[in-house]
Amino acid sequence: MTREDNFHHTFVQQLVAYAVWKFTPSMGIRDIPLSSFPCFSLELGDTSYTTFDFNGKATRGQQEFELRVYLAVGENQYNESHTLRSNTVASIEQFINTPYYSPPTMLPGDLYCIDRAELVSIDAWRFIASESRFVLHVRAKYTFSLFT
Repeated sequence: MTREDNFHHTFVQQLVAYAVWKFTPSMGIRDIPLSSFPCFSLELGDTSYTTFDFNGKATRGQQEFELRVYLAVGENQYNESHTLRSNTVASIEQFINTPYYSPPTMLPGDLYCIDRAELVSIDAWRFIASESRFVLHVRAKYTFSLFT
């Protein structure tokens, strides 16, 4: 399994078990049935290489990812939506920082090792009274080592 597939699979599997949220492919918030809330999607982003050996081969790097958590609450429910967002942020922080997320075990023949996941930012909360669906954007990254 490739490094990206391995990270995606283990992160999704562990977050589903931890938060009891459903996994969904990334889509517009209006396309998700209300019965699926709360749910999340995970999109892998840019990869950068941070360390190189004397031959110029990359030995360490990081890959950005975006976690989108889709939440639903009744219209005009300011306090409830704020509490829901706050609890969701706390769950994500605990999952990544404590960490409950455990990188996959390195298997014989693997040419990489996923080291850890790190939070980068979480978007500000904006309450819109007429909305009942919200998305929380979390930007994070995971670091890895490469072996040759």
